[in-house]
Amino acid sequence: MSPHSPVQLARVALALDACARFGRLQLRALGSSMLPTVLPGDVLTFHALTGPATPQPGQIVLVQRDDRLFVHRLRARTAAGWITRGDSLDMDDPPVADTALLGILASHLRGDAALAHTRHRRRLRNRLAAQVAARFSPVRKAFLHFPHLARLCS
Repeated sequence: MSPHSPVQLARVALALDACARFGRLQLRALGSSMLPTVLPGDVLTFHALTGPATPQPGQIVLVQRDDRLFVHRLRARTAAGWITRGDSLDMDDPPVADTALLGILASHLRGDAALAHTRHRRRLRNRLAAQVAARFSPVRKAFLHFPHLARLCS
């Protein structure tokens, strides 16, 4: 399915509508850009950004860009917009406007286990594991095939 297929556009529209109507959105992670913090199949719940809530650098956020949704970590606020990046990616994403920042991670489930994200700053071992995963495909594949490795790094 291409990123701009009618089905993909409908999914994004439905997600945006749910977020606006109910103030939250639950979704299942698909990609590997947030390894080892978020694995494909993890269930993520986001609280919509409404009112005076201001996201902080280090938080995991839901972003709309190019008719797609991304779960990435908030890095900074600049004059050009919000800067995000996937934990296992080498480069920052292009800046996005306030309206493209849809929600802040409220809960994270992996199987039956609830994972806590109470700190805005990640542990050193998580940051190191993410950087290694960004540079070495075999490490990224190991996180995908052996989820217990990701738990060790969190």
